[in-house]
Amino acid sequence: MIKNVPRTDEKIEELELEVANALYGLGQVYENKLFILDSAVQSYKRLIRRYPENEFALKGRYALYRLYKDKYGMPGKAADIEREICGKYPESRYCRMIKTGEIISEDDPNFESFMSDYNALFTTYQR
Repeated sequence: MIKNVPRTDEKIEELELEVANALYGLGQVYENKLFILDSAVQSYKRLIRRYPENEFALKGRYALYRLYKDKYGMPGKAADIEREICGKYPESRYCRMIKTGEIISEDDPNFESFMSDYNALFTTYQR
């Protein structure tokens, strides 16, 4: 067991990214497959607390925004998250989706990132 403990900064960073990915994927499974919204919210919040600057934390923030806006009917909380996303990441696709309601298509250069998210979710779901 000791031999599996990461010893280099690169390996630790790689494993931290996997944990962030798993927390995001867990939130997606709770939200979209099991429909346990409170658990999804907790997973996203945990992700954001543990990895506030990680790319998955931005995705988690957007997921929280959608949950508060569309499923919980809490426009005040959704607006707080919108300000956070568009304040810290004004050029992100998540800010753009909030502001314009655009949907990502295969022609969009960000589609590869979307597919990466989908594959992460599917892998987490399979586990």
